[in-house]
Amino acid sequence: MDLRAAVRRLQRLSPWVVDAGLAVGLAAIALTEIARDAPCPCVTASDAWWSAAFTVAITLPLVLRRRYPFAVMNAVGITAAVYNIIDIPPDPYTLTFPIVVAVYSVAAYARQPLAIT
Repeated sequence: MDLRAAVRRLQRLSPWVVDAGLAVGLAAIALTEIARDAPCPCVTASDAWWSAAFTVAITLPLVLRRRYPFAVMNAVGITAAVYNIIDIPPDPYTLTFPIVVAVYSVAAYARQPLAIT
C-alpha cells in the first residue's frame, strides 16, 4: 500500500472517528498497564476495578474534545485530580496522556481569546 494513499484515507475520516479512536486507544493503553500491575499483592481486586473505572472516566470525554475543549479539559482534570487524591493502586503513569491531549485540545480548538486567558 502506498503511504500517501494511506495518509489521504486517514485524512478523510470523520473527526468523531479519530477522537473516538484516540480515546479508546488511550484507555486501552492505561487498562493494559492496570492489568499488568493487578497481580501485585498490594493491589486488591476492588482497587483494580476502581482504577479501571477512573481510567475510563478520564479518557472517555476525549471523544468530545473538538466540540467542547474547555469542558473536556475540566472533566479530565477534575477526574484525574480526584483519582490522585484517592490514591488507588495501581496508578498508571499513562493516564498523563489524556491530560496532555485535553490541554492541547484547548489550545488547538478553543476560540483564540478564550484559549489565551
